[in-house]
Amino acid sequence: MHSFSLAQMRPGQAAHIKNLHLSGSIRQRLSDLGLIEGTRIECVHRSPAGDPAAYLFRGTIIALRQHDSQNIEVI
Repeated sequence: MHSFSLAQMRPGQAAHIKNLHLSGSIRQRLSDLGLIEGTRIECVHRSPAGDPAAYLFRGTIIALRQHDSQNIEVI
């Protein structure tokens, strides 16, 4: 199985978190929400311009900017 970035996911596609290549407050916020290694995540919507996108994980939907989602590795 190969890894790719969360930003590459399309609506309806699901994957599992492999690594967060983020630092500082954004990494801490996402970790506090439960976005950690092994978490299943699904892309549920992309704005017409493609940024931001909405993701479902652990019963919560959050919107992430492409700048952040491209630094989240999934498999």
